[in-house]
Formats: sequence, C-alpha cells, structure tokens
Amino acid sequence: MWWWNKKSGKIDEYNRTPYREHELQLMLYMAMRHYVFGQSYSRLQGYLLYSRYADERSTWPIPNAPDRLREAFRLRNEIVAREEQFARTGMRDFIAQLTPDQLHRPTGRFLVE
Repeated sequence: MWWWNKKSGKIDEYNRTPYREHELQLMLYMAMRHYVFGQSYSRLQGYLLYSRYADERSTWPIPNAPDRLREAFRLRNEIVAREEQFARTGMRDFIAQLTPDQLHRPTGRFLVE
C-alpha cells in the first residue's frame, strides 16, 4: 500500500533532500497504519510529494527506518512525561534549571537531565 504525504513547501535545498521532520512525520503516519490497522510494514511504502516542483525533486520515496521511528517515539514519550510533570508540579523548577548551554546543545533533546 502506498502512503503519500503532500507538502506545499520546498525540500532542504542545501542538502537536496526532504527535511528530516517531513520524513519522520510520514514514518509516524505509516506506524499508525501498522499499529492501529495491522498493516505489515513490508506492504507499506511512503512517498513525500512536494507540489512546488515539477521535476525529479517532486517525489521522494521514504523507506521504513526503525531506528529513526524509535527516536521519534522516544521524543514523543519525553514530551508527554514532561507535560504530565508540569501538570502535577508546575514549570518553575524546570525553568530554574535551564541554562544557555542546554538550550543550544545540538543533540535535539530539549529536556533538562
């Protein structure tokens, strides 16, 4: 089964590839098809369609990437855990722990450890 995700914007022109966020969004849609509707990953093929282009840059096949999908789930779970903590205890302690280095580290993680 093909799964298309239409984007009206541009690809990452510097790297000449789709943005990683677009790929992850499509992988999460495919994971939903797998977990909710029981469709096998081997039968799912995802494509990003960039409507801005009329050439070879318009269609990008996105393979199943379990490691990246696992990272997306991990990040989602961190966000949910942090939001539950904020609901219980507020944000004051979290904000007090933030430093400029934590806000600018390149790991992609935003949570105070």
